[in-house]
Amino acid sequence: RILKNMGRINDAYLDYQAILEIDSSLVEPRYMHGIIALSNNDYATAHSDFTKLAAIAPDDAYTIDGMAMYYYYTGEFNKAIPFFSKLLSNNPSIENYSSLIMCHLFLEQLAEASSTIADAMKLYPLEGRFYLHRAYLNHLYYRHNDSDSDIKRAIELGIPTNEANSWREIIHNSMKTK
Repeated sequence: RILKNMGRINDAYLDYQAILEIDSSLVEPRYMHGIIALSNNDYATAHSDFTKLAAIAPDDAYTIDGMAMYYYYTGEFNKAIPFFSKLLSNNPSIENYSSLIMCHLFLEQLAEASSTIADAMKLYPLEGRFYLHRAYLNHLYYRHNDSDSDIKRAIELGIPTNEANSWREIIHNSMKTK
């Protein structure tokens, strides 16, 4: 982990690989190896690592997180949703909420996205990312003024203007295609 935290990702990956050659049943090194593989777009290795984790420790938080991230990054959002839901039941973090919301939005599951956004905003009313999510949702419901208001609120809450403008651009471009 020290190498990874120092930004020496490739060295960390090789160290995790060496550890797994000694003991392939270790959960945290298997998870970290898979996460680094995923960040390097090595989906086959990531899938192999997370599948092995599921066999070793199916209910471990590392396994659940690894599977959620794998399915999210490979665009298999329907498969990611149950894992993110399980993560939220144990760890209702901003990141877990945001990922679950995005899965619902990508799949155009608007009612589920709306419900998850509402739950997230109850816990984290000052988290600007949720206002960006809601801005996109409002756009999908053709509530463009509400969408603009949510983007402005996200900026007020500390979301960088360039990030908010990226969302605004996505929304604007999707309006052209409808």
